[in-house]
Amino acid sequence: MSGIVGLFNLDGARVESELLHRLTVSMAAQGPDAQNSWHAGPVGFGKTVLTTSRRTGGEAAPFSLDGQSWVVADARLDDRETLLASLQLSGQPDAANHSPTELIWRSYERWGEECVAHLSGDFAFMVWDGRRQRLFGARDQFGVKPFYYAHLGQALLVSNSLNCLRRHPLVSNELNEAAIADFLLFNLNYNLETTTFADIQRLPGGHSLIAENGRVRTQRYWTLPMPDRQIRYRRESEYVEHFREVMGRAIADRLDNQDEKVALLYSGGLDSNTLASLALQLKQKGQALDLQGFTFFDKELGADHEPDFARIGAAALGLPLQLTALAQTELYEAQADLPALATPEPNNDPLALALYASNQLIAQHSRVCLAGHVGDEVFRRSSLESVLKTTAPLNFLADLWSSLALHHFYPFTAPSAVMRDLLRKAGKQSKPALVPARTVPAWLQADFVARLGLADRYREVQNSLQIHRLDPNLPRAYHNLLNRNWSTMFERDDPGATGLLLEHRLPFLDLRVIAFALALPRIPWCVNKELLRVSLRDYVPPAIYRRPKTPLSGSPIFEKIQNGQRPWQELSRMPLVEAFVDTQKVAALESIARITAVNDLEILRPVSLGYWLQAQSYPYSSSTNPDFLSKNHLLATSYQESFS
Repeated sequence: MSGIVGLFNLDGARVESELLHRLTVSMAAQGPDAQNSWHAGPVGFGKTVLTTSRRTGGEAAPFSLDGQSWVVADARLDDRETLLASLQLSGQPDAANHSPTELIWRSYERWGEECVAHLSGDFAFMVWDGRRQRLFGARDQFGVKPFYYAHLGQALLVSNSLNCLRRHPLVSNELNEAAIADFLLFNLNYNLETTTFADIQRLPGGHSLIAENGRVRTQRYWTLPMPDRQIRYRRESEYVEHFREVMGRAIADRLDNQDEKVALLYSGGLDSNTLASLALQLKQKGQALDLQGFTFFDKELGADHEPDFARIGAAALGLPLQLTALAQTELYEAQADLPALATPEPNNDPLALALYASNQLIAQHSRVCLAGHVGDEVFRRSSLESVLKTTAPLNFLADLWSSLALHHFYPFTAPSAVMRDLLRKAGKQSKPALVPARTVPAWLQADFVARLGLADRYREVQNSLQIHRLDPNLPRAYHNLLNRNWSTMFERDDPGATGLLLEHRLPFLDLRVIAFALALPRIPWCVNKELLRVSLRDYVPPAIYRRPKTPLSGSPIFEKIQNGQRPWQELSRMPLVEAFVDTQKVAALESIARITAVNDLEILRPVSLGYWLQAQSYPYSSSTNPDFLSKNHLLATSYQESFS
């Protein structure tokens, strides 16, 4: 984990070393172990380091082997063996210990801009090519690592920290109203190339940036491919063996050369038990690994059985487990008092304090946390129409028979769904129904709605999503993996945004795992994640691998609203939000909140925006009073259980 910043003057003017130093030091919170910078003529790089392994410990400065090309990176690479072989480094002394930054440098030297076709993992990096006087940068395929840039006149500024760029004197505080509008309508900015600030752009995942000859351009280097053929095995055990082999490699790469202590977000569900069982196998093979499970639950939801499942699974696996009950909190508690909760961009999370406290507790154990995010999307079931269009008839019949006779379930939602899909396939429902014109929320300022054309914007986004989802030629998993919510979530969890010394690593987002999952027969293996269930039979009790998908028994936010909390009443004391929200009309939310939990987050977007705008008075602070959480008793009950 690293904080990185790059400055490039397109007119050839020298970089100000003092400015570069200040920007570098500003990222010390996300890289406290080392801070260094390098500059030469019109270009300069800065880097801060958060050590998570012996390899990252050797990346204390921008890197070069020849003094001509320089690299600065926040990177963790997968499948190093294949990359080393492609670079013709296999078998060379100490090749296995080359840092990710060095491997990126060598890849650029060998392939130039095409180096990104040989890289997989989580990365954001910049290369200064002194021979060509060119700056080249790239962001990983799914955008796990942030990458922001600002092109202002003859200055190009690049960083993986939004707050770092905001410190540059050329960057104004002017807001991007279109991004604000998207947040109020959809909960996130649907334009992946912009941020909430008018002067700062975002490089989407799977894109690269090139600056040379006075010009700056971006281009897509990757799009999610579909496998050219389906995986077909004669024995069902072969599917399980293949899955555990590819998933095991994904986990091993995320723990490769890792410090011993590793945390695991553990729910007792299929995803987290899969990660736990495979990670503990690495320990059995001799890898030094102190794996600690962390389970958090809400005491206010009395029917929440998550702790019970967590205990059962951890006991079966021999996983040390820390169970933590979150104490009762108010909506938006400490939002106005705790600078660490001030996210770089608007975030509609009224319970942000609970999430922050949970991550802070995990960070006390380890700087690395494995998480099962995206597992539901990778192994998502497909509609009958999609399966019929992408599966040979004999294979379809064999898969259907396997589902019914061997796995004992019907693989589609309901007989009515079969008829609907067949009618659509026959052309009688050939076009998806478009979203009708909608009146935007009445609490938006009328001139704001008219100036930005928000009714049209809402219809445009919803219609594009509707058409996209109904494409029967690709499985639902493919579309869900491209959901814009993911990069937003990754950026919010990044240490540069949280201020915590904790990096989440996501084995289900490994390109090898995704390629395998997309090539699977959708039935039976991707129906209710059947492949994960079968693969866990030898490791956890039936109560775990037969466990149905169990959402929370209620909405904590809705429960708090029903119990009398009215956070939108604070809007009257938030003058900055009045540029976007008509606070005189916000009383209408009172009656809505009393009758439905469906829109509990939607109706709180104006409040979340209001708190975020207020926080801009201290936008760069990430310091936290270490006694704050204990004084407020947020983590009311925390205890550890060890199983052998």
